[in-house]
Amino acid sequence: MNVLFYIEPTIQGENLSFNLNQGETFINLYKTLSIAYPNILGKVLCSKNMAKNGLPTPCPNNLTVQTIKYKELQLHIKGCTNQISSFYKFNYCKGESSKYKELLLSKLDHFSPDLIFVFNTPAPFLKELFPKSLILHQEVGMFSRPPFPLTYYLDPYGQYDSSFIAKNSEQLKQLELSNEDRDKLIKLRDNYISEVFSAKDPFHDLKETLSQFKKSVLLPLQYFNFSDFEADTGFSSQLDLIISTLSHLDPSTALIVTQHPNYRVLKQDFIESLRNEFPNFIYQERFDNWYGCSQFILHHVDAVISIYSSIALQALFFGKKLFSFGQGGIAQMAQCTLVSQFQTELEKKTVDQLPAIHHLLSHYYIPKEKYEDPFFMKKYIDTLLTQNNYSNINFNLAGPVFECKSYSDFYIENMITKNVPSHIPEWDGIESLKTDPRYYDFYTKFKKLQKDFTIVGQHLQILELKLNRIEKSLIYKILKRCAYPVIKIKSYFKQN
Repeated sequence: MNVLFYIEPTIQGENLSFNLNQGETFINLYKTLSIAYPNILGKVLCSKNMAKNGLPTPCPNNLTVQTIKYKELQLHIKGCTNQISSFYKFNYCKGESSKYKELLLSKLDHFSPDLIFVFNTPAPFLKELFPKSLILHQEVGMFSRPPFPLTYYLDPYGQYDSSFIAKNSEQLKQLELSNEDRDKLIKLRDNYISEVFSAKDPFHDLKETLSQFKKSVLLPLQYFNFSDFEADTGFSSQLDLIISTLSHLDPSTALIVTQHPNYRVLKQDFIESLRNEFPNFIYQERFDNWYGCSQFILHHVDAVISIYSSIALQALFFGKKLFSFGQGGIAQMAQCTLVSQFQTELEKKTVDQLPAIHHLLSHYYIPKEKYEDPFFMKKYIDTLLTQNNYSNINFNLAGPVFECKSYSDFYIENMITKNVPSHIPEWDGIESLKTDPRYYDFYTKFKKLQKDFTIVGQHLQILELKLNRIEKSLIYKILKRCAYPVIKIKSYFKQN
């Protein structure tokens, strides 16, 4: 079994460290596959930065790394995003495609993969190079943050508007759900609401704010200069998206805006400007102090606007309206994709998407425990390899993810309630953490790190880290207040 791991070598989000965590994910996947397939031979194709800062060393047996240098790509940061978008839109010129394919073949040196794993990029050139190979597009699934256990998907269709959800959206919408399966699904979501989202809600007082409005909508911001957003929306920026949405919503409808925990885009002057012009614009600084705040705020609103966030599918899971843009899988499942019609759709009945969510949870999304199980992965991949050989990927994919128990039982049993919601303290200097028992260990680590800071460029880089989510968010808060414009934290966390 020859396996290729393709980690996008271009720069997304103007951030060299954007996908560094994916390196370790693929290495762990390779270790799982090496048990399932003892004769496995693997290659990783990635940027030099990924090889240096994202891949654990040494590499496992029979796995080699081939790197693509930025100068070989001959693209600037913005151009990199444009290139991925052009691949997504299939509007790249033949000469550009041919040169890129020649570059990849030279790096692979006659290596012919049976199986290719791709992370969060369309990469149509891989299918052109290896038409008989099974290509699985891997990303985190609908559940990716506590209180939910981590899930992944391995999509044999593609990415964005070529994804399983996009290509099968009509069939998903036409599914019916038995009373037994519906009861199990409702029990699952009710358990999460009662145990976490209601019982531990840090934003319970939002009800009073929203009582001044007839309707409310949540807009969770995401990464910008990122191919999903760039290619699918037509908006020049996320700020443009906010203004356009507010301009089309009735003043009686509140728009709650939250930021991605690792990508803060809202500046104070912009926030104040929006508050002055749009009284229905709601952003509270405290949102940033709770990791995964959108998962809680979701339960206070009538609808969610999203391009590619997991919050979009959680909105369908919890019976909320979903609005989106473009042609991607999220947009195909949305109740409305035209911003000019959002307000009208708010008044309409919510479309029942539970049958589709049931199918995705039972056949598409794979919990981390299964993802790391060599016996499950072998059966799953072998089934898809057989289907791929006949050019006929089944709507049921490799069959049910769970055989001995229902997925609803699994997700209830593995609900994460400890330290949920996770609080990220207001920044008042690193010394303020010293007296807080929750963060003393972090404080100690950070003080030891201070002597190991290096200025590296124009953007905040956090490389070679082994941080949990809360520590990572704390690091961002701390470094944004430091005197250094750019910080690179070296290998302390990796060694400890």
